[in-house]
Amino acid sequence: RLVGSEMCIRDRIIIGVVTILGAVIINKVLKNDSSNDNPNSSSINLVENYSDFFTANGCATKYINYLTSENKEALIKVLNESYTSKNKITEENILTKLDNFSGKNLTFSATKMYEEKLSKKVNKYYIKGVLYEDSIDGSSKAGDYYLIVTIDNSQKLFDITPYDGKIFKEE
Repeated sequence: RLVGSEMCIRDRIIIGVVTILGAVIINKVLKNDSSNDNPNSSSINLVENYSDFFTANGCATKYINYLTSENKEALIKVLNESYTSKNKITEENILTKLDNFSGKNLTFSATKMYEEKLSKKVNKYYIKGVLYEDSIDGSSKAGDYYLIVTIDNSQKLFDITPYDGKIFKEE
């Protein structure tokens, strides 16, 4: 049986071990949470979830509709902020800085999509799609079209970045 100073040393050792174990456990938990917030490029995966695929496709379709109807107000709101500032896009010059689909009756259909998780609530979708031009005779393929759609699920917001399709061309 321990008495006096021997008991005090044993208690200090036990408290020290418990404190170190607690710190290690807390550190592991925090590292797992933060790793989801900072994915690297290897975390870009093919989208296989139909709901995510069609949600991002719907955002891209809205953007194409805004372009064809020349809706400057809507376009400036859905374009990615860093893209607009980098390319000096304003509501006055937006139609000259983006693809000119004026007067065309176009529909967009995503054919392939990759997803990058930027955080727990924000995903970036790299979309390859086809533009179809509708006419009285039916629709004809107008060409491939690429976009990046970023969706913030917590705030139910999205933005669009025109894209050269680099990720699809490297396949």
